[in-house]
Amino acid sequence: IQGTPADWRVMLPKGGASGDMCEARYLLDGFEVDRTAIQDYPPENIVAIEVFRRASRVPVELGGTALTRDCGAVVIWTKRGGG
Repeated sequence: IQGTPADWRVMLPKGGASGDMCEARYLLDGFEVDRTAIQDYPPENIVAIEVFRRASRVPVELGGTALTRDCGAVVIWTKRGGG
């Protein structure tokens, strides 16, 4: 995680041997959201957090395909979403 609390972002390695980093995609209960949507989410409502380091590891159900994405994802499951 990089940045100040008001401007944090999760950086993950891109595929390949270059060592380049990219910002993860953020999903809340399986739906892609902007990182600001989860920035102040109440921790007591979070059931689980999954981190998929590479695009090829993100399940298809969550929009993952190595062909269309360069980076992995952070998936947050909440009580509301039935996680």
